[in-house]
Amino acid sequence: MLQINNTTPFVTHLSLFPDENGVDTVYPTIKATFQLNGDIRLADEQQEIAEADQYADEPGNSSLLRASEVMPLKPATDFYLIGHAYAPGKQAVPELDVSIAINEKINRLRVIGDRIWKDAFFGASASKPIPFEKMELCFERAYGGQDVTRKGVEVSFAANPIGKGYMHSKSERRIDGLHLPNIENPDKLIKRPQDQPEPVGFFPLPACWEPRLNYAGTYDETWERNRAPYLPKDFNLRFYNAGQPNLVFSPYLSGSEQIELINLSPSGRLNFKLPEFRFNVKAQINGELLPIDVLLETVCVEPDESRLTMIWKGRQSCDKQTLKIEQVFFDFAQIDTTVKGLQ
Repeated sequence: MLQINNTTPFVTHLSLFPDENGVDTVYPTIKATFQLNGDIRLADEQQEIAEADQYADEPGNSSLLRASEVMPLKPATDFYLIGHAYAPGKQAVPELDVSIAINEKINRLRVIGDRIWKDAFFGASASKPIPFEKMELCFERAYGGQDVTRKGVEVSFAANPIGKGYMHSKSERRIDGLHLPNIENPDKLIKRPQDQPEPVGFFPLPACWEPRLNYAGTYDETWERNRAPYLPKDFNLRFYNAGQPNLVFSPYLSGSEQIELINLSPSGRLNFKLPEFRFNVKAQINGELLPIDVLLETVCVEPDESRLTMIWKGRQSCDKQTLKIEQVFFDFAQIDTTVKGLQ
C-alpha cells in the first residue's frame, strides 16, 4: 500500500498524471504556510492543497483566487498577490501606484478611483477619479468585460471577460457613462475609449482566458484520431503557469529572494525575504529508492491575512510501475533558521 512519510511540518501531496509525452508520472508536492508579522513564522494552520480552482464567487464570473495546485510541475515559478491597494495614512487619494519588487525586478500598477467616460462635442473624456482609501485588486477592476455589437452579437474580451472598460469596435452602446478600469499599467494608460490594453494585476489567471489558453494546444480531428486522450503535440508546458506574464520567473525562484511591497498593506511598505528550504524527497518504486528534485513553483502573498504560502513540486516517471509505488519520503535537507516556530 502506498504510504507517505512526511517529517516536515508542511502539507504534502502526491499526484499521478501522464506527462506531456503520455508517460505516467508521479508529482510529489510540498505546501508551506507562514505568517508575516514583522518576521516570518510557521503558521499554526497549514493551508491544504487546492485540488481545484477557487474563485471569489461564481466560477467564470468572478476572480480566480487560487489556481488548482494538483497538476503537473510548472516550467517556471508563479508569483501571486491577493489583496488590496491602500492609500498611505488612510488618506483618500484619486490614484496611487502599488508595486512588488522581487530582488531587482519591480512590477507596478496604477490604481485609480472610479471613473466614467463622458461624451462631449469634442470627444470623450474620463471623469475625475473618486478618491479611495482601499481598493480590491481583482479582475473585476481590471480592463476587460463584455459587449454587444450592432448586430446583436455578444462578445467578450478574451483576456478578461469579467473586467470593465471594454468596448467593441462595432458596439451598440453609447460611450457616455461607460466605466473605466481601476487597475492599469502606468506605462500604458488608457487615453481613448478605443484603447484595448492587456489587463494587468497580481492575481492568478484562469486556464480558459488568454494568454494561458494560447498554450493549451490544438484539439482537432487529427488529435482525436492520433493522440487523444493525451495532450496534443503543440501543447506548451507554460499553460500550467497561472501567474501574470510579468510575474512568472524562469529560472525558478529558489527562496532567499528579497520582497518589497509598496501600498499593498495598511503599513504602506512591507519587506521580507522568502524562506529558503531544501528537501530530501525520495520515492520507493518496486523496492528501488529514487531521489526526486523539488522546485519552488508557486509563491502567494496575502498581505490582508499576513500570510505567505510556498509550493514545491517534483516529478518522477513511473510508467508501467504505477502500482509498484510503495512509499514517498519527505524530509528536510536544509532548514531556514530565520523562520520562527520551526525549532
